[in-house]
Amino acid sequence: MLDVAARVFGERGYHAASMDEIARACGVTKPMLYAYFGSKDGLFLATVDRTGKALVSAVDRLLGEPDAVQRLRQGVDVILEFIRADRHSWEVLYAEGLGQGPVAKRVGQYRERIVQAAAITLVDAVPGSSMKQAEPYAVGLIGAGEAVARRWLDHPDLPFAKMNLMARHIVEAVLVAYRAEVAPRPARSARATGETLTT
Repeated sequence: MLDVAARVFGERGYHAASMDEIARACGVTKPMLYAYFGSKDGLFLATVDRTGKALVSAVDRLLGEPDAVQRLRQGVDVILEFIRADRHSWEVLYAEGLGQGPVAKRVGQYRERIVQAAAITLVDAVPGSSMKQAEPYAVGLIGAGEAVARRWLDHPDLPFAKMNLMARHIVEAVLVAYRAEVAPRPARSARATGETLTT
């Protein structure tokens, strides 16, 4: 049932998908679908939970990789492979237009877990930096990754290798920018600043 729900929700979006359509595709009656999940929200949340837990678990496992830069690169592979294996579940987790209700809140919790894993990895990659510094870059990194994923979903003919390379380039660019942000800035000389020395 969750496989079918993910496909229908992924293809049609949360609001356009109907319990009638999902029940027919599952080969069950709509009352049976309600008996299992209680409501359309309940079915969508069950679909989100299955996808969110699987993706967060895969991302959390990467935290065991001691090389943070390698961890970032592996994160690209994990997410793109996840999409290639189950694009509809990804579309459910990254659904748009959910509003501010419990469904949107649950989706947001899983996405925030992934952002936090990215922030931890950035801190590990740049010793001396902090989560406060890393979090905006993690948000930007994950946001850029979402954009690449959306592009791929909209254009499935694009080769996996090309999308993977594009995502890795984004990771490298964010890492360079983050290092530049947190690296100590060399003190400027008095000559460069136009200041005069006093004794």
